[in-house]
Amino acid sequence: MKTLYRQYIVVTLAVIIISITMSMLLIGQIYKTQIRPDTDAKNYEVAEEVQKILKTMPKESTDAYFQSIAKLGYQIGVIYPDGNLEFYGSAFKKTNFTPEMLSIVGKDEVYHGIRDYNGSSYFMNHFANDIQNTIGVSCQINDESYAFFIRQENATLFSEMHLLIVSFIIITAVVILLTMILLARQLVRPLKQLQKATNQIALENYDIQLTIDRNDELGQLATQFQKMANRLAENDQIKKDFINNVSHDFQSPLLNIQGYANVLKDADNTEEERVQYWELLSRKRSVFPH
Repeated sequence: MKTLYRQYIVVTLAVIIISITMSMLLIGQIYKTQIRPDTDAKNYEVAEEVQKILKTMPKESTDAYFQSIAKLGYQIGVIYPDGNLEFYGSAFKKTNFTPEMLSIVGKDEVYHGIRDYNGSSYFMNHFANDIQNTIGVSCQINDESYAFFIRQENATLFSEMHLLIVSFIIITAVVILLTMILLARQLVRPLKQLQKATNQIALENYDIQLTIDRNDELGQLATQFQKMANRLAENDQIKKDFINNVSHDFQSPLLNIQGYANVLKDADNTEEERVQYWELLSRKRSVFPH
């Protein structure tokens, strides 16, 4: 049997899960249509600045320059003219280059990996630590073609403010869940007491004292239920008193009739005594209705 408490908790959990799911779908849609293109554009601006500076520096300085960019909170993957791959900043979890990424080397094209990446679900693409989740551009240094792919580190993206917001959401969800559980207990406790009282009345036990002190509909129900139990107890006592009185009223003449009947059976009685006892017995019989 499904209890009201269990149903209340299940409904509460279902509401929380559905709310979170709908929120994630909405956030995913906002991320896809607004945040994702904006993030792609911002990273492209950074890549353009890096590209301009690389064009003005000698080849031997590129390694130190990429290292300095990485220290600012960026992850960088570079394809050198000799085909070697170098990574700067924190390591990428996935480092597989696609043919589309390799095709921009020596061309005036842009790889929009952040905008087009589909490796994760919804807004979690934002934090995918994958070389394919980057902005890629090609550059010429001393007539040699390079290509580099850049993105902000997750530690930079996930700032202290984001941590506070996520913590706030989690704590709020936990507090709401615990509050709903406590409210469910407060709601179910008087109902259980009323259920037990109903079972006692079904067993004709009207000596019930409810301890429900509430100023709501449940409190009013408990008050009326207590009045009903008291009235049933009074009616039950009246019924018992009536039965006792009637039994007593019937018992006395019946005992007398039984006594006279026993005397009539006595063989030593004269005819005159028999008539006398019979008349007395007839008078006692007239007490009962016909």
